[in-house]
Amino acid sequence: MSEEKCEGLATGLVKIGNAQVEASAVKNLIVYTMAMFTVPFIAFFTTKLITESLEWPRNKVQTLSTLAAVICVNVIIFLFVRIGWREMKQEEALLKAQAQAQTEEEAKETEEVKPEGQDKGDGAQRQQEATSVPATESKKSK
Repeated sequence: MSEEKCEGLATGLVKIGNAQVEASAVKNLIVYTMAMFTVPFIAFFTTKLITESLEWPRNKVQTLSTLAAVICVNVIIFLFVRIGWREMKQEEALLKAQAQAQTEEEAKETEEVKPEGQDKGDGAQRQQEATSVPATESKKSK
């Protein structure tokens, strides 16, 4: 294996053309493509075999066989979309958690940068402002 392929396996990314795609997405695409091709055929011919063995009329055999294949296709599409939806939600949650962790980290860094005396000075200054406001209002009322 080339070094580039080994690196792709370690990171979980596969390079397709100029884009890097998660290996699980490629695997899911291959699996569901194979299922989309094989499962409806299996459902169609199995249903046809069963209904013919029961000696049903030909139009009912064809209708039920086709219906079984169409239902299989819709189930496969639903499952594929559900997996994509679930991966998207997991990615959003991960990005949200990373953003929150980064915000918390930045808040900690700003607290570490402040000198200790600055917090006390701010509190004393706020207390002084709070007591000076009523005094200015009393002057205005006179």
